[in-house]
Amino acid sequence: MSAADSKGTQGFYDELKALFQQADKSGEGKLALPEFKSAVKGSASGSQLSDAQLEAMFNFYDEEKSGFVSFESVWKKMNSMMK
Repeated sequence: MSAADSKGTQGFYDELKALFQQADKSGEGKLALPEFKSAVKGSASGSQLSDAQLEAMFNFYDEEKSGFVSFESVWKKMNSMMK
């Protein structure tokens, strides 16, 4: 990985982390479906997604089927898709 790739990944990580923290109204380090939907809909790339698409995304990231997604689970899956 080049330095530019590393910086790009770090920048994306930082942006995603900030978005996640802003959406985490409870401060518990995890998002329930309404918080997740609000966060994704508020992003440029997620603003056009339907509720069904958002729910499918949430279920994809909710590996433990707990009704919540953690930043770590979202980052792990997103990072693996970028490689």
